[in-house]
Amino acid sequence: MVEAQFNSKVKIVRSDNGLEFKLENFYALKGIVHQSSRINTPQQNGVAEHKHRHLLNVARALLIQAGLLRQF
Repeated sequence: MVEAQFNSKVKIVRSDNGLEFKLENFYALKGIVHQSSRINTPQQNGVAEHKHRHLLNVARALLIQAGLLRQF
């Protein structure tokens, strides 16, 4: 998307150690360096961590409101 919209290549992707960013083969193919932050340091991922926490809280609230069992 970055290449198409901005005609620029991504050089570095920095993420927490989430599994959704474990794309080593893709990064190697595109020549992208993957940097990960230390575990349990949300200070290094401020905006992403806050959005992720908000999404999880909303999802939990919706599940509780729907009356689903706790296992869900």
